Amino acid sequence: MWCSGLDPANRHGIWSVGLDGGVHDVLMTATRISLHDLRPDGRALVSMDELRTSISLSDGADAPEVDLAWFDGSTACGFSADGEQLLFTEVAEAENPHYASYLRGVDGSPAVRLGEGIGLAISADGEWVLAVTHTSRRGAVLYPTGFGEARELEFEGAGTLLWATFAPDGAHLFHVSQRSGEPPVLYRSTLEGGASEMLWDQPMRFERFIGAPVSPDGERITLLGLDGKAFELTWRTGETRPIPGFGVNEIAVSYDTTDGALFVCNDDPFARVLVKLDLTTGTRTHWRALRLPDARGVIYVGPPRIAPNGSRLAYTYLRMLNNLYVVEGLGE
Repeated sequence: MWCSGLDPANRHGIWSVGLDGGVHDVLMTATRISLHDLRPDGRALVSMDELRTSISLSDGADAPEVDLAWFDGSTACGFSADGEQLLFTEVAEAENPHYASYLRGVDGSPAVRLGEGIGLAISADGEWVLAVTHTSRRGAVLYPTGFGEARELEFEGAGTLLWATFAPDGAHLFHVSQRSGEPPVLYRSTLEGGASEMLWDQPMRFERFIGAPVSPDGERITLLGLDGKAFELTWRTGETRPIPGFGVNEIAVSYDTTDGALFVCNDDPFARVLVKLDLTTGTRTHWRALRLPDARGVIYVGPPRIAPNGSRLAYTYLRMLNNLYVVEGLGE
C-alpha cells in the first residue's frame, strides 16, 4: 500500500507500507503532496498542493488592497495604536511547529521577527508585543519591539491561557484562561503576571482569534453569551448590558477610538461584511465589505483586524491551489 501525508518529523511525502508493517520512503517533498492513484507499472497520479495563508491590507473602501504576507502562513493579529504597524503570526511551514510573531510596517517594509508564539496585541506605546507560546508550557510572553529582553508571564491558578490583550492604562492585561474541565474565565492581571483578578466566570462563547474587545477607556469589555448575543461587561462593578442592534452569531471585532462605536462582522467566511454599531441607539451603519481582488482557490476569509482609529484594516485568507501530475519511476 502507498500513502501520502505528513510523518511525525513533519516531512511531506509518499510512503509504501508492506504486509509486514514496514514503512519505506518513496518520495520526500518540500511542500504538500497528495497521492490520488497508482498504476501497476509504477506511474502515480499526484498533486502538489499549495496551501497558503495570506494577509490583505486595505486603507479604504475604494483603495487597492495590498498583500502583506511574509512567508506561507501569515495571519493578521492586530495594529499599533497609530495603525502604521501590523502584528502578524506565521503559522505554517516556515515556523513549524511553534509559530512565530512578526511586526511589519504597512508601507511594506521588511518584517521583524520578535519570537515564538502567536501574536496577540501591541501595547499603546508601541514598546511591547504580547504573544501566547505553544511550546510544552503554554503561556504569555512580552516581546520588546526595540532593544530589551523578552519577559515570560505566569498567571497563578488561571489555567491554560487562551487569549490576552493590553488594557488601555498600559499597566494591566485582560486575559481569558481555562482550567481543565471548566469553562473559560475572564481575568485582569498586571504586566508582571502573578495572581489575577477574576472578572467574569459565567458561560460564554469565546472567539479565540478575535478575543474580547475592550472599550477605549478600558472600563467595558464586549463578551458573547451562549445564545450568540453580545453584551458589555463593566468590569469594575460586574454590571452587564445587552448591546442593541447586535445580530445573533455576529462577531464583535473592536471598538473605534474616534467615536466609541463597535465594529461588527458577520460570520460568513466567504462574504464578510462589517458595520459600525452605535452602542447607545443600536443604529447600524455599513462600513466595509471584504472583496478579494483574486478569489481563485480561496477557501476561507477570516474576520478582519481594524486599526484603532478605523483608518485601515487587514484580514487573513486561506488559499489552496493544486497542480496535478503523472509521475513515473517512483517504484524503481
